Amino acid sequence: MKAATGAAILDGRALALTRVDGAQFVLSVPKDNVVGLPARDYPGESSCGVYGSIAKLSPGEHHLRFVGLGGSGFSTSVSYTLTVR
Repeated sequence: MKAATGAAILDGRALALTRVDGAQFVLSVPKDNVVGLPARDYPGESSCGVYGSIAKLSPGEHHLRFVGLGGSGFSTSVSYTLTVR
């Protein structure tokens, strides 16, 4: 997943992220699985992650958004509204 990218935005400002590449593994899929894949072993699968951290937030409402793109056309986006009391 070398082509995978991601970003995190907190209150309109980009957060510093660190990319972590995972090891390759064999995915063993059983028959009658929930994603509908043929039952077999899929060698050469891999994972990766993009991680960041945030400092303690001030009281009030904050907006956090994550976006990501994979090398195979996969994309994701999720937004959170955080309320700190």
